[in-house]
Amino acid sequence: MGILKNNGVLNNFLMWLGVIDQPLTILHTNLAVYIGIVYAYLPFMVLPIYTALTRIDYSLVEASLDLGARPLKTFFSVIVPLTKGGIIAGSMLVFIPAVGGVCDPGTAGWAG
Repeated sequence: MGILKNNGVLNNFLMWLGVIDQPLTILHTNLAVYIGIVYAYLPFMVLPIYTALTRIDYSLVEASLDLGARPLKTFFSVIVPLTKGGIIAGSMLVFIPAVGGVCDPGTAGWAG
């Protein structure tokens, strides 16, 4: 809450950069909920991907670059397929609880 309030770190930083002239109202908005969800579930996505990245045989990346592939082509044709398991695992670890976290009694609609 300290980061998202009107005189919080984010607003002060954006005003210091000159991006905005007056503070944004972020707290108690959908954007604040999304920021909180990303903050809470980011480690559950990063850790499986990091584990998959540490298991890559980087001689395959070097071979791709040596054969003339550009870095972006190497990323999508070598690294992404080799880390697909980590991406899928991270997605499953994040998607189900994140969707459940947004659907509280207020959004589901309570009687009364």
